[in-house]
Amino acid sequence: MERVETEKLSLKSRVVNAAFWLGITKLLGQVLSWILTIYVVRFLSPEDYGLMGMASIFIAFIILFNELGLGSAIIHKKSLAENDISNIFWLVFLLNACLYLLSFMLAPFIAGFFNEPRLIAIIRVIAINMVISSLGFISYNMLTKDLTFSRRSQAEFIGNLAGGISMLLFAMNGFGVLF
Repeated sequence: MERVETEKLSLKSRVVNAAFWLGITKLLGQVLSWILTIYVVRFLSPEDYGLMGMASIFIAFIILFNELGLGSAIIHKKSLAENDISNIFWLVFLLNACLYLLSFMLAPFIAGFFNEPRLIAIIRVIAINMVISSLGFISYNMLTKDLTFSRRSQAEFIGNLAGGISMLLFAMNGFGVLF
């Protein structure tokens, strides 16, 4: 009986800790995003934002298929063998590589739909992120499964900070959406 109460307490404290880390990093990430966006707006043109908005519509749709629910499967399955983890990793990686190739091939058609030829290069570059992000898919979901939100949140925050600072530095040095 005492062991069950200890496990519940442990789970309760882990959930509270997870909520704390998620809340703090989401808040800090949002504040950072707003600050960086305010500065970047000064350096980029409205046309740059419009091009990114058009590309984002397509990319957001494609991202709907980038894991096929395998993240939830990792989180909910009680135990995973090393072979299962390896198979899921390669499946997600190959799926995202195929989605990149699909994006690469469809980019001219999306650009034609918007009558904006510059979208071809933008979509092709942004879509690379799907392949890159698939490399961290297993780690992200294993940290979620273990309720290790502090490490997951810290990694996300550092990644967002690095990306935001890079974006700002590029914008300050005259690089727009298409350089």
